[in-house]
Amino acid sequence: GVIGISSMFRADASRKLTGWPLCKPERGDAGYRSAGTGAGVSSGYPPNDQHIMSFHQNIQIKTLLRGAMALLTANLLLVGGAGLLGISQSNGALKETYSNQLASSQALSEAMLGTTRLRLALDRGVMRGSENDDLKKHVDRANVFIESSDKGWKTYMSLPQNDDEKALAGELAAKRQAFFETGVKPLEQAMVAGNHDEALRLARDVLPDLQRGMSAAHEKLEKFQFDTGKANFEGAQSPVSVSTATSY
Repeated sequence: GVIGISSMFRADASRKLTGWPLCKPERGDAGYRSAGTGAGVSSGYPPNDQHIMSFHQNIQIKTLLRGAMALLTANLLLVGGAGLLGISQSNGALKETYSNQLASSQALSEAMLGTTRLRLALDRGVMRGSENDDLKKHVDRANVFIESSDKGWKTYMSLPQNDDEKALAGELAAKRQAFFETGVKPLEQAMVAGNHDEALRLARDVLPDLQRGMSAAHEKLEKFQFDTGKANFEGAQSPVSVSTATSY
C-alpha cells in the first residue's frame, strides 16, 4: 500500500511538472475525448509535436503549389512563344506569297500569253485564203502582243529570285530569245516582203518547235514556283501545329 501511494505521488508530480501524461491516454481516460467532437486530445502526442508536424505539412503543400505554378507558367510561356513564332512565320509566308510569288506568277503568265497571241496573229497572215490580205496589218497586230510579252517578262525578271529559280529563268530566257530571233522575226520579215511561201514554211515548220521548247521551259519554272510556295506554306504552318499540340 505504501508503495502504491508513493507511485501515485510521483505520477502526480510528473504531471504538474510536464503538463502532460507520461503515456498516451487510452479510451475511457478522463483526458481522452473522441476526434469526432473536435475537442480534447485526439492524437496522443504532445502539443509541441503536433505544431511541428503541422508546420512540415504546410511546407510540403506550399512546395507542391509553387511547383505546380512554376510548371503552369513554363507551359504558358512555351505555348505563347510557339504561337508568336507561328504567327510571325505565317505573316512572312503570306507576304512572300502576295508580294513576290503571286506577282511573279502573274507577270510570267502575261509574258507567255503574249507569245501565244502573237503567234495566232501571225498565223492568220499565212493561212490559206490570206494571199490577198495586207500582211503588214497582221505584223503590226503581232508587234502589240510582242510588247505586252516583253513588259510581262521584264516585270518578272525584276522580282527577287533564288539561285534555283534564276537557273530555270535563264533557261526560259534562252528559249524565249530563240523563239523571237529564229522564229518570229524572220516570219515577220517574210510577211512584210510578201514572200508567202517562206512565211508559210516558217509558221508551219520552225515556229511550232521553238514554241514547244519555250513552253516546256515555262512549265518547269511554273512547277518550281508551285513547289516553292507549297514548301513555304508548310514551313509556316509547322510552328502553329507544334503550339497547338503543346497546348493540349
